[in-house]
Amino acid sequence: MLKKKEAYKPIEQEKYLASIRESQLKNIQKKIKQLNIVPEELQFSQS
Repeated sequence: MLKKKEAYKPIEQEKYLASIRESQLKNIQKKIKQLNIVPEELQFSQS
C-alpha cells in the first residue's frame, strides 16, 4: 500500500467469498436465536 510503500495485494477471491459466507451464516444464527425459532419451524425449499 502507499503508506508502507508496498505493492497492493488483493485478497484471494475464494478467501473473500468464504469470509462473506461465514459472516452471513453468523447473522442468520443470531437472528434465529433472537426470534426463538425452533428447528421444526424452519422449512427450506429447493427449486
